[in-house]
Amino acid sequence: MNPLPVAESVGDLPGACPGQAAADAALAAALPMLAELSGATTVLVVRPRGEGEIVAMRVGPDLDPDALASGRTATRPLPGNAGDVVAAWVHEPDEPCLIRLELALTIVTERLARLNAEDQLMDLTARMNSAQQLANMGDYDWHIASDTNRWSDQLYRIYGHEPQSFNPSYELFLAHIHPEDRDRVAAVHQHAYATGEPYEMVERVVRPDGGVRYLSSNGQVVLDEAGRPTRMRGTCIDITDRVLAEQARERIAARFRHMVDSCPDAILVLDVQGRIVQGNRRAHDLLGGDPTGRRVEEIARGLRVDGQGIEALGLDGRPLRLDVITAELSGSTGNSCSRSTFATRASASPTKHMPPPSGRSRCATARRWRSTTTSYRG
Repeated sequence: MNPLPVAESVGDLPGACPGQAAADAALAAALPMLAELSGATTVLVVRPRGEGEIVAMRVGPDLDPDALASGRTATRPLPGNAGDVVAAWVHEPDEPCLIRLELALTIVTERLARLNAEDQLMDLTARMNSAQQLANMGDYDWHIASDTNRWSDQLYRIYGHEPQSFNPSYELFLAHIHPEDRDRVAAVHQHAYATGEPYEMVERVVRPDGGVRYLSSNGQVVLDEAGRPTRMRGTCIDITDRVLAEQARERIAARFRHMVDSCPDAILVLDVQGRIVQGNRRAHDLLGGDPTGRRVEEIARGLRVDGQGIEALGLDGRPLRLDVITAELSGSTGNSCSRSTFATRASASPTKHMPPPSGRSRCATARRWRSTTTSYRG
């Protein structure tokens, strides 16, 4: 048999990382004690590497693999990724040696298990902090009796502070809330405190530099065995970019609606099925009723194209002669259409009052109406 390869140092161990260094150091320090208490000639720590194994650390002479396989050994698994500890004797060990080895291994295993748990907790915390930073989300845990509040690092950043730079008591928390939202936020918390019900809300916080951030917050009250509130904990997500984008869209939509309503021509917005989803005031007046929800064919029923435009009947039965101009919208204009055609200009008048139009452009427009009819201009 070939001897097992030996790592030159703890840093050369498979999977060695900063969080595992403390466990490896504790294990290396414990090996001489294990050898002394058990009377073992050699004590090894063996770890897997690929399809084989490697000696991670050793106390005592390098034994021939045949001696390790002779049965004069004791092997115990270690917690985490520490591997297995192997004690080997040149001669058959007596019972007291094995008992002392078991007791010593119990102490070492408990120590390694605690270090492994601490390492896992540190790793979990690091991954949670990374995830919160990517999501721009923080969490809090307010202990009511002591008025101490544990914020995650990202929550400090959202509020405009360095992580863990101060104890965010409830008073300091409220001081960061926008003055116009402060009473409402306090009332939500008081209701949750009194009823034990979870809560959700959007609040504004003011950073030290004057910047305002919008947070989507949720929380729950933790009760003790007697039903008394002891803690309040939850999460906060910075939704400022989304809120500002929505506000910008609302402003654009409002300007669009104002422009459409103040236009002297009738303007209609159609979905891809040719159904009217929006019409301005002028469209109501000229077409003789509210066209919303109707198909465009209902407005232009009795359609006839001649050299002077489109003859049709309005919703109130009036004869109309129409000139149609269409344009396709690339996005939504405050309605639910994914695609729509937009009536850029539209007006109508009874046929007997219609002045003769210049036939060529009117007929070209009317022909286009046959495939994408969306609007009318008299």
